[in-house]
Amino acid sequence: MFSICLFHLQGLDPRLMTQYHADRISEISEPKCRLALDSINITDYWYKAFDMLRTAGIQKRKISSYVLVGYKDGVDSAWTRCETVKQAGVSVNPQWYHSQFANKYNDCTPEQIKWGWSYKEKIRIMDWYYRRRGIPNKIAGKGAKV
Repeated sequence: MFSICLFHLQGLDPRLMTQYHADRISEISEPKCRLALDSINITDYWYKAFDMLRTAGIQKRKISSYVLVGYKDGVDSAWTRCETVKQAGVSVNPQWYHSQFANKYNDCTPEQIKWGWSYKEKIRIMDWYYRRRGIPNKIAGKGAKV
């Protein structure tokens, strides 16, 4: 039995989660788990890992999720993944992908622009989930102010 208090497990890859892992995590005193949802292609794995953690007895409020945005996916995919996590009742933590090829910190690279990202879109998703202000992309439509 682990006796560590408030142990944080960060960015867990849901593809690697097994019930054995979830059961061991549940033995930690007050664990906080952060699952990663870095691609729309691993959504099913995310749900399975979430269910395993809940089955192991980990409270929903002790689970949150990182969502990588701006890495080889578009704005709609990022919003979909964030909303998937939110609808499961889990806290969403979007993480902007900072490319080594960006000219400035927080800049969008040409590849990110190709995927539909702009500084405005990046700020919109970050503000919505971190500060609960702004307008979600699905509601905003064209020409909406951030």
